[in-house]
Amino acid sequence: MKILIRADASSAIGTGHVYRCSSLAEELVRAGHQVTFVCRAQPGHLVDLLRSRGHDVHALRPTDDGRATGDRDAMETAAVASGPFDWCIVDHYGLDASFERAIRIVARHVLVIDDLADRPHDCDVLVDASHGAEDASVYDGLVPARTRRLVGQDYVLLRAAFRAMAPAPALDDVRRLLVSFGGNDPPGMTLRAVGVLKDPVFASLHIDVTSSIANPRLETLRQAMHGHDRFHFHVDTPDFHRLLRDCDLCLGAGGTTTWERFYLGKPSLVITLADNQFAFSDRLARAQLIRLVGYAPELDDEDLARALIETIADREWRRSAALSGMALIDGGGVSRVASALELH
Repeated sequence: MKILIRADASSAIGTGHVYRCSSLAEELVRAGHQVTFVCRAQPGHLVDLLRSRGHDVHALRPTDDGRATGDRDAMETAAVASGPFDWCIVDHYGLDASFERAIRIVARHVLVIDDLADRPHDCDVLVDASHGAEDASVYDGLVPARTRRLVGQDYVLLRAAFRAMAPAPALDDVRRLLVSFGGNDPPGMTLRAVGVLKDPVFASLHIDVTSSIANPRLETLRQAMHGHDRFHFHVDTPDFHRLLRDCDLCLGAGGTTTWERFYLGKPSLVITLADNQFAFSDRLARAQLIRLVGYAPELDDEDLARALIETIADREWRRSAALSGMALIDGGGVSRVASALELH
């Protein structure tokens, strides 16, 4: 099959959409299918990363406001991609049914990856791993009756590096903390966390901090950790999966990395960086799967310090969260979604 993937990454929206589509693309290529990406080249895009992984990628010109509009975006996508395609996979909060209808000029079928259930879609298959399987009805009225809904944690698009690892649940005391707010971290939460963690109360921790060259505060972060031996800074590390495997507690955002933490059995403190992360993180917090500290622009550093101290001390919750999260994710989501494309 020939498959088109339309997904973006940027400093404003983060990298999760492209990363999870890349996981699915790798599975499809291994099965012998041909995959083409189309991505808009906004600041913080991952076009070069996708190409370095061997993917065929076409870049659309950036827009003034970073937003996509359905019909125009579909026309631009069709113009640069060499169709026709058997499928178009769409993973983009800024696109909806208007794009999906228009893209059918070059794609026979459409698969949408969504988490929000906040807009209409015209698709043959819809994938949503953030809601539970029992919540598939949230798409009533938003998708056609013909749409096959793949809803629930059975469809988490876990990266290959994680699928190759065995879970390593964190059940003991907290000795290693992983701080990871994504590659771009628009509100600068990484820098704030480093400032909080300099407090002597955290002196016994080995602290791994991850970031990307796309982070505009990169050099400030380096300086903030300079001379503090317990901080270990990793920029665009290819070993993130190992850092996550080896930690005892995670401090991070509420995006797609949540599933990677669950798969490996890692308890986490979550700070949401964008409005669209809150509903998802709130559901997990109410289920006691994570601890939700708050929304970055509204969060006091004192609240973060208090949450860290309480969670480090609460071994019972950490053990329970690690085991409960690990039980949700079996690592087979990528193959299930790939099979849905092949068998449709």
